[in-house]
Amino acid sequence: MSGMMLFLASFVVLMLAVGLMAIGVLARRPAITGSCGGLGGVPGVSPDCGGACGRTCLRQRDEPSIPQHGPASRRRTGGEPMPVPAAVKDYMSRPVVTVNPDMDILEAMKVLLERRISGAPVVDRLGNLVGMLSEKDCMRVALDAGYHGQWGGRVAEYMHPEVETVDADASIFDLASRFLRREYRRYPVIKDNRLVGQISRRDVLQALTALSEERT
Repeated sequence: MSGMMLFLASFVVLMLAVGLMAIGVLARRPAITGSCGGLGGVPGVSPDCGGACGRTCLRQRDEPSIPQHGPASRRRTGGEPMPVPAAVKDYMSRPVVTVNPDMDILEAMKVLLERRISGAPVVDRLGNLVGMLSEKDCMRVALDAGYHGQWGGRVAEYMHPEVETVDADASIFDLASRFLRREYRRYPVIKDNRLVGQISRRDVLQALTALSEERT
C-alpha cells in the first residue's frame, strides 16, 4: 500500500513539473501576428482586423508599429515647393521698338506699320521713358490730315505723356486681369526703373494658352 502511494505521489510531482515547464515556454513566446484566432483561443494579432472581430487585438510586442500608406498619405505636404507664377518678363517682347519725341510723326507711323505693332514707347536720348505713341494717336493724325490736308508734326505733340507700365516680375495672370479692366493694348515693361521690354494683349493670350496646355 505504501508503495502505491509513493508511485502516485511521484506521478503527481512529475505532472506538475511538466505543466510548469509548458507554462514557462508559452510565457516566453511573443504574440503571433496574423489571424485573430490567436494562440490556443487566446486573442491574437490582426493588423487588418480593425476590431471587427469583437476581440482585443494586440500587436507583437517585439514588432515596431509601421504606418499604413494610402492615397491620403500622398497628399501634397507643406515641404513641397509651390509652382512659381509665370512672370511678365518670360513673355514680353524685346528688344523694344521705340520712337523719339523729336521724330516726325509720319516717320513714327511708318515704324508702327512696318513692324506691325499697335504702339511704341517714346524714349528720349538719355533712355528715359517719356510717353507712349499708339495706333489711336496715329489715327487722330491721319484724320486731322484728311480734314485739313496737312501732315506733319513731332511725336511729342501726339503722344500720351502719362505712361502706365508693368513690372517685369509681375504675374502674367494679374496682367491679364488688368488688360480686361483697361483699354490699353500693350504696356511698357519696367525693371529697376528702366525700359526692358513691351508686352501686348496677344503676348498675354499666347502665354495663357501655353500655360493651359502644360497643365492638361
